[in-house]
Amino acid sequence: MTVRRVARLLAGAALVVIPATACGGGGTPETPQTLPPSTSSLEGEGTLGTSEPTAAPTTPTPTAAPPAGERMPASWRACDNPPAGYSIGYPGDWHTAAGEYRCRFFHPEPFTIPANSELPPLALNVDPTGEPIASYRAQVTDPMFYTVVRNEDVTVLERPGVRFETVTTGEGLDEAGVRRYGYLIDAGDGTALAVWTVARPGETRYGDWKSIVDTARDTVRFLH
Repeated sequence: MTVRRVARLLAGAALVVIPATACGGGGTPETPQTLPPSTSSLEGEGTLGTSEPTAAPTTPTPTAAPPAGERMPASWRACDNPPAGYSIGYPGDWHTAAGEYRCRFFHPEPFTIPANSELPPLALNVDPTGEPIASYRAQVTDPMFYTVVRNEDVTVLERPGVRFETVTTGEGLDEAGVRRYGYLIDAGDGTALAVWTVARPGETRYGDWKSIVDTARDTVRFLH
């Protein structure tokens, strides 16, 4: 993948042609027990008036953490993309693009993807890059195009990954000050799955979108 392609993929630009669509993917609480007036609450003491000791308290069995890729908030939906080999969650009241772009772009408001043009700056983006993490990482943190805020090795879904945050310098296709934050995740076949947000200067929701990316990262499932 060329630097120009990556810049196009991550760029923010004009709005456009393929409409976005919405995409879809108990128990009774225990009543606390109160000791009756005739019993002692001291550990190891028996019930008053008897010589029988009280039973030791039962330790609840801990609930196992949900498996990686299944940490889906209740209000979110899963979006499956079998051809690209992944599934990812997104807020249930957000929109995703249709057709070939389904499950790749998500935003709070309806949007369209331009034909043969730059992508609009969207709140949640997913790219099965087809490239090794190392080479894609070098492109999305290229100091000619980006001031690097963070570029660190992390573990995501028990896999090797990278967390990055950048601000554009004004070189290339983007205006200066466009912010990006996201992750590169080892897809298991030697390539990276990129999950990120992008915001133009002055976008007040950037911090919220970063939190969405952090949550979406943990909902990823690889389908191969």
